[in-house]
Amino acid sequence: MIGLVVGDVHGNFESLQAIIDKYNPPRIFQVGDFGYWPDKVEIPKFKIPVYWIGGNHENWLYLKDIKSMTYVSDNCIFLPTGTRLTINGKTILFVGGAKSVDWKHRKEGISVI
Repeated sequence: MIGLVVGDVHGNFESLQAIIDKYNPPRIFQVGDFGYWPDKVEIPKFKIPVYWIGGNHENWLYLKDIKSMTYVSDNCIFLPTGTRLTINGKTILFVGGAKSVDWKHRKEGISVI
């Protein structure tokens, strides 16, 4: 197994840790809506690598200028759109950019979820 794919954590890192504890994957690939709000939510130290790409529910003021793979805490790695990562001979392309379906209900840079 290369890793486990998870989506829409929305900052519920306790649930993400429960998934890690239950399935014991070698790594997590989180595919959007991670819930990166470092000014409001503390990112835990994960025991395995958690690779994630931004979604509609991130604070992009912190992410918009990041152009390469970046650790945001221990074992928690942000991958900007277009990043390629090769693991065990398999190349994974991280892409995103869907339009938010709930944009009318949130305020950019303020709403956490």
